[in-house]
Order: sequence, then structure tokens, then C-alpha cells
Amino acid sequence: MNWQTRGLNAIGKAAVESCLGQNWIAFGLHEFTYRTGAWAEVKGHGSGENTPYLEIAYTLPARSDISMEEILEPGFVLPVGTIVTPTGRWRNRQPHPDNYYAWFIFINPAGQRTTLPGIQVLGQRGESDTVLFFTPFAFNDTGLWIVRCSTYAENDIDPNNDIRERYFRVIQNSGGNCFDVAVTEITSPVGVIDTGSTVVPRARWRNQSGNPATFFAYCALINPEGIRTYTNSVLLSDFPPSADTTIEFTPYNIGYQTGQWAVVCSTVALGDTNPDNDWRWGSFSVAAGGGSPKGWHEVSSVPLPPSSKAVKDGGWLTYDQGSGLFFIAKGNKTGDFYSYDPVADTWRELCLWPGGIENKGPAKGATGAADGAGHVFAVKGNNTLGFWCYYIDGDSWHQLRDVPAGPSGKKVKGGSDMVVINQSGNQYVYLLKGYKNEFYRYHCNGDSWEQLPDAPQALHPKWDKGSWLAYDGNRYIYAHKAKYHEFWRFDLYTAAWDTHRLKGMPFLSRTGKNKKAKDGSSGAYLNGGVFALKGGNTCEFYRYEPEGDTWTELEPMPEVGSTGKKKRVKGGGDLVAMGENILYALKGNKTRELWYYCYVPEADALGNGVQSEITTPVFTKERIRIFPSLAREGVLALEFEEEMRFLFPLKGALYDNAGKLVQIFAIDSHRASLNLTQLPAGIYWVSLENQSGLRFFRKIIIAH
Repeated sequence: MNWQTRGLNAIGKAAVESCLGQNWIAFGLHEFTYRTGAWAEVKGHGSGENTPYLEIAYTLPARSDISMEEILEPGFVLPVGTIVTPTGRWRNRQPHPDNYYAWFIFINPAGQRTTLPGIQVLGQRGESDTVLFFTPFAFNDTGLWIVRCSTYAENDIDPNNDIRERYFRVIQNSGGNCFDVAVTEITSPVGVIDTGSTVVPRARWRNQSGNPATFFAYCALINPEGIRTYTNSVLLSDFPPSADTTIEFTPYNIGYQTGQWAVVCSTVALGDTNPDNDWRWGSFSVAAGGGSPKGWHEVSSVPLPPSSKAVKDGGWLTYDQGSGLFFIAKGNKTGDFYSYDPVADTWRELCLWPGGIENKGPAKGATGAADGAGHVFAVKGNNTLGFWCYYIDGDSWHQLRDVPAGPSGKKVKGGSDMVVINQSGNQYVYLLKGYKNEFYRYHCNGDSWEQLPDAPQALHPKWDKGSWLAYDGNRYIYAHKAKYHEFWRFDLYTAAWDTHRLKGMPFLSRTGKNKKAKDGSSGAYLNGGVFALKGGNTCEFYRYEPEGDTWTELEPMPEVGSTGKKKRVKGGGDLVAMGENILYALKGNKTRELWYYCYVPEADALGNGVQSEITTPVFTKERIRIFPSLAREGVLALEFEEEMRFLFPLKGALYDNAGKLVQIFAIDSHRASLNLTQLPAGIYWVSLENQSGLRFFRKIIIAH
């Protein structure tokens, strides 16, 4: 179940806490997804014995949450004397019908305020939107106006979404002076930007006509969730004919939301004769360490205590997005376990990984993965079946239900790997059980295992030491078989392995040596591709592009680190992604070295790299048909060339003409259709993004 965390009111909090005895400690009070009740996670020592969880249900009283979502009319620029029907969109965010009042207010350039007659809404359906139309209003004063919309509902729980306002400008009529102003280039922000950075949006405009132009230049930033977080405008008066200019907008701190952002610049003007060039979209990535220099960099080493051992067979690391920490096990048959803070470059010694029922330490086949929600799941390998969970908040280990012995009757050995995936609100751990080809998933909510179709055998059934998994964050788990370099893909939608075998990591490196992927080989998905260390006492490092099924050799991990000795990646080596352009890696091989790699897409691929023979399909507008451009029937069709099958799945999105996200969809085949009948008429933008993050936009018009 998905949880929504929100502080309870005093009555709800008291009702939950009254159920707790003095031996219980509340770790969190949460609302159910549909806000019909509350759930408490508590831990304590009732009756002197450790009782991990207690669940308490409490029915919450009905309450209101009405939000003002969008001001639809007036637009951003109006000629003086225009009469507009003020229009806005309101939303009932609760599951039950509700009543409320809505208002429209205008403030003219002199500061005079006009409040239009309010509208009372009765019984608006739960979790729905409605568009309200107010008394027509004439704008007879030129200058900068303010429009403010608000709402009132009894017992509304969130006043922060009750009011929305923005500026617009009333100008003199153009008098027939027509022109064509185009957005020609977005120069900032671009590339990869570090979290917490302040960006200064910049773009170039050109007056492509023979007449002076007066217009507004707009810039907006849209975060990875499709929410517009920044809008700014600049007025240019009498911009000369055939002239270019760069416009700089107000600085903006990008914050800490990582992923691919969109930047959109537009022209708003009366008299502009060519609306097709009034918009330009671009993208940039936000990643922790985005300002770091490219390539490999060593950080502080894994501590020696308590065992005084180095990282060897069974060593692994995983990144927990929730805490922003890495969790590292040394392997080497020791229970040493640590957290690493990549921002402060500091280590913390954690609770030792217990011996458990089998009384063994982690060795060949050990692996772990964090879920981003306070847990790290792990197996020890070393010919055991034990399955473990580390609780970050309590710094404690708990042994869960054993990995099934399965048809082979074998225990977990070298060649194992796991990934944690959230599917439709349910969390699963997918486990490749080395050294055979058994494949399982663990249901985190039910403490149970499910056997999935075996990993493909092909000519070589053994998934040996150095085999690994990499999850693309969307639909596919990639699996690379050590020694034989078979590369396969598991489809989460169909719960089956693809029958088409992918190109494996190259045996031949740019040094001219043939080497197999062995112990220490590992992979991670980042920035639209799979990165992999070959291991096997090499430092070779590659990137796999799903589009075109190609591998490119990158800068190898340095042999000489803080130890001053030549050491290559071997048993205990591991690779994990952080953010959008950073990978961290353990070298293993009886070292304590920890490295990170900063990926810069434009600069990292080596021109003389080793690649497979398939040419990457080009992701261009010419290979895609979107029709009709004027959608009168409410249905939009998309067609892709058959040669683009390697590009799927594509991420699709639909934005309105103000840059607001209105729909998300996925493209899984070379033909698709979208139902737009529920959308109001107007200009929209279709966005298509491939697995490497390349995105393009196409304008459409919906006319009912």
C-alpha cells in the first residue's frame, strides 16, 4: 500500500497515542492513501520481549481540501478595451463531494481592487476538477494588472492551495503593425547541474520581420514530475527589425529534486504573425555532484575496524535515496557494516551483520539493495539461504523468510544479485540466485517468495561469479552473465524474459586484450544507459546504450589508488548509481578503496571505443508521425518507423500551452493512439523522450 505522510490533528493524534502503553514508542503516524483513517508504526519491548510492529487504525473525521488550480482567462497580454469572461479551474482534493465558494479579483495598475460576484459550488464530486465562468469584465487601463483567484470551504485543511494569482498586461492596440519574433536558442540552463545550484535562465530571440516589435519573453522551468516551478517574463518594447538579443531572466535556485527538467521559452505578443516559432523547449539534468569534474575520483576509504579486514568476496554497496547514504558490507566472511555520507565524505560503523541461523558471514554471492524507505535487503551467499533486512532507523538486522531452495536444491552462491522495485504500490526484491539460473521475487508486504521464469540458459546454463542485474527504473531488469557475456532483459510488464538476446559486454578492450567478465563485475543503470565494470582483475569500464544495442568503452577505473599499489577490480567489486550522473564503486580485491565516477554524456564516450556492429537508430522527428495536427475527433495517432523498435519504451507527456502537464503515457510499439476527448479545446504540446533522455516536442491543436 502507498502511504501518504501527514501530521494528524490533535484529536487524531490523541486517539492513536491513547492506544499505546508506556512500553511503546511511536515511529510514525500516517494516513491511509484515501485519507479515511490513520496507521501508526510503533516499536517497543512489551512484556520484556521485542515486538517489532504494532498497527493501530483510527477513522478520521471528514474534512475539506478545495484548491484553486489554474487561471485560464484572462491571458497574459490583452489589448486595451478587451472584454473577457474570467475563467478558472478548481479542484476537490478529497474523496467525498463538497461545497465551497470561489472568487475572482482584479487589481489594476493604480492598485484599485475589483471583486467579481462570487460563485457558490454545491456538491462537487470528490477528486474532480470543475471550470467556473465569472461575470465578463472590461479592461480599460493600460499597464500591469494582477488577477487573483481564491476559494473558501469550511474545515479546509490546506490553506496553501486556496489562492492563486499572476500578472498580465493590458497594452495599446498594435495599430496593424505586424511582425514575427522567434525564440531561436536556449543557452541556460543546459547540461548537468548540481543540486542546490542557482541557475540564470537565458535564451535568444530574433525579430525576423521588417517592423519593430513589442512583446513579452517568457521562461518556465518544469521539474521531473511535470510541475512548473518557475515562471518569469521580460517586456521588450520597439525591438528593432532583423535584430537578435539575449534575454536573461531572474535567477532561480533549482533545489534538490534530481532528474531531467524541462525549460520552455515563449513569445507572447499581439501582432505576431507566426506562432510556430514562438515556443522552444529544452532540457537539463539535476544531479547530486553535477558540478563535479568528469571521470574517476577516489574518496575516503572503507574503515578497518572492527575486523581489520579489507573488502573481498561478498563485498557490496547500495545507495539509499531516502537517507542519502550508501550502505557497505565488506564481505570477506566478516559482519562489518557501514554507512557512508557522500556529501560529508564520512563513514559510520553500524551494527554487525549477525551470523544468524546458519552462523556464517557474507562471502561469494553476497549482495544487498536499499529500498529508499528505510530498509536494506541482503543475502550472504556463502552457500546459505538466509535473507536479511537491515532497518536504518533502528540500526538493527532481522532475518526474514529464507530464499527458496528451489528445483535445484542449491543455496545462494557466487553469481547472485538483487534489485528492489516498487510496482503499483507494492514493493518487491528481485533475486538472481547464483550460480544456477533460478529467478525469484520477494513480496516485502507479505514476507513471501515467488518463483519467476528462470534466467535464460542459452548455451551456458551457469550464471557464475560476476553476473549482475541492473534495473532501468521503469520496465526492464537487465541481466549480464559472467564469463559468457550473454545479456538479457526481463520485462516487468509481462513477467517474462525477452526472447531476443542483447549484445553482451565486449571481450576485447581498447588495449587489445581479450578479458572475460568475472568476479567483481557489476552493473548499474544511469542516465538512460547501463554502466558496467568488467571485474576479473581488470579496470575496464563500459556503457551500454539500449537504443541500438551498443557498448562503448569508457575511462577505466585507476589501478593505483590511496594504497599506492596497482590493484584492479576483483572479488568484492561493486557499482551503484546515485542521482543522474554519479556512480560509486568498490574496487574489492583486498582493498578498502571507494571511488566515484562523474558521467558527462557529451565528453565521455571514446571515439575509438569497442562497439557492436548494430548502428543506433536516430531519434528524430522525421522518423515519427503524429497526426492529425488539428484533432477534431479527440483522437491522436502516433506512428514510428519499424527500425526504431530498439527505442521502446518511450516516455510520453502532453502539456497545455502554458507548459502545464496534463497527461502522461508510454509508447511500447510502433503504433499508438491517445484519447483526448476529455481535454478542452486549445493548443497542446506532445513530448516524447527516449531511454537516453533525448526529448522532442510537437505542437497539436484540439478542436471539438
